[in-house]
Amino acid sequence: MGEQTGPPSRPSSPNPQERVVKCGWLKKQRSIMKNWQQRWFVLRGDQLFYYKDEEETKPQVKLLF
Repeated sequence: MGEQTGPPSRPSSPNPQERVVKCGWLKKQRSIMKNWQQRWFVLRGDQLFYYKDEEETKPQVKLLF
């Protein structure tokens, strides 16, 4: 895994010119309730975005690798 430098990034819009490497449904564990939620993930370059569903346009989180 890559290292993340600096504080975690706030959600932002993905670059539409950046090619989608992989996308699909995954389950992630919530931090407080510890239950599992299904989310739509999109990998663009070295950034992983996730959304509530495929129709959502604003990512909930952007993770850097």
